[in-house]
Amino acid sequence: MPELVHISARIEAETRQKLDELAKQRRMKTGEDVRLADLIREALQEYTDRHKA
Repeated sequence: MPELVHISARIEAETRQKLDELAKQRRMKTGEDVRLADLIREALQEYTDRHKA
């Protein structure tokens, strides 16, 4: 696994609720221990892959 660094960001409460629900759905579907940080890392990776500099 690559080295991970810490970042911090504020998001709207509604976005947080949606992320919580997505994590819950994935946990129920896969049985994996999916956390918000996992979803956020995936989203950032997808975004940076699509918008390469």
